[in-house]
Amino acid sequence: MTIPAASLIHRGYRIEYRSLNPSTGEGAELVALHNTTDARQAIRWIRQGLGLILCTVDPDEHDRLTRWMTSDQARAVDALTHGQPVTITATYPGSHLEWTARPVLFLPLVPPPGKPVIRYTLLCAFANRRKEFSE
Repeated sequence: MTIPAASLIHRGYRIEYRSLNPSTGEGAELVALHNTTDARQAIRWIRQGLGLILCTVDPDEHDRLTRWMTSDQARAVDALTHGQPVTITATYPGSHLEWTARPVLFLPLVPPPGKPVIRYTLLCAFANRRKEFSE
């Protein structure tokens, strides 16, 4: 039985959290990565990250980030659902932080010859998949 390739492709969003330390002069370092199939969940993940640093930034930065978290996030969800990436930056003492969410296509891995295609459910890392491999 052949599964159509189009049914294996899933639309979703990738959220990256990067940190740049200007004193080292090196490029931005990937701190965390998150995948989801829901634009609201992508923005929620960014909001959680911003919330962790909100009390440590200067007052102007605090106001800007608070404004984004309370009102601009709706526009961010709309942009993601229409295929546009979203980036929010914050200046934290000693570093520059950046969250980027962008639309992506999740493609399955190609199975070994003679093995069936395994359909994975995204974000289901703790599921018991032992029976799928015993076939």
